[in-house]
Amino acid sequence: AEDPSVAKEKFTEVKSTLKSKGWEPVVQVNEDDEQVLIYMKMNGSAMEGMTVMTVDDEEVMFINIIGKLDPKQLGKVMNSFDVDIDAELGVD
Repeated sequence: AEDPSVAKEKFTEVKSTLKSKGWEPVVQVNEDDEQVLIYMKMNGSAMEGMTVMTVDDEEVMFINIIGKLDPKQLGKVMNSFDVDIDAELGVD
């Protein structure tokens, strides 16, 4: 098995890269053994991309969606994954 510190280093590296390219953190969840971050790339009021990152003691996962995103449609997609973004993003 890979060293868990490698996954955490990659997670930190990607976080820094996203911030330096204008991506904004919009949701951050820190638990004892897991961290979840959601970043968005905005152009005015239009969302141009979203990245969801999770890391725990065993793995790191990245989901990257690029393109114009309708927050209402995004809410429907995230609900199918049992993720409630309505409160965080003000999506009706």
